[in-house]
Amino acid sequence: MIHQCYSDGHECPILVKNFIINIDTHSLKTVEDQGFILTMGIAPDNASVQYVQTYAEQVEDILSTYPEYDQTFVIVSMPVENNVMAGMVLTPWSQRE
Repeated sequence: MIHQCYSDGHECPILVKNFIINIDTHSLKTVEDQGFILTMGIAPDNASVQYVQTYAEQVEDILSTYPEYDQTFVIVSMPVENNVMAGMVLTPWSQRE
């Protein structure tokens, strides 16, 4: 698709617009339960690894209380010291009540 984009009337291709719209319409569709939850957190800039680890353990404890819980993992200080990422694998649908 060609759109006029210069004030002197010359044309230039604008291909990014349609590409972005296509990505957005597909990414906004709801997806049913994939059996996995991922969460990320950022502690204050001056937080130590021990500080982040303390709260990461609390996140892991909270995730394990859900009846759909199967496994969790927590990654502390990646890519920087004050970041944490936690994930929970859910039990398969066939095993849920």
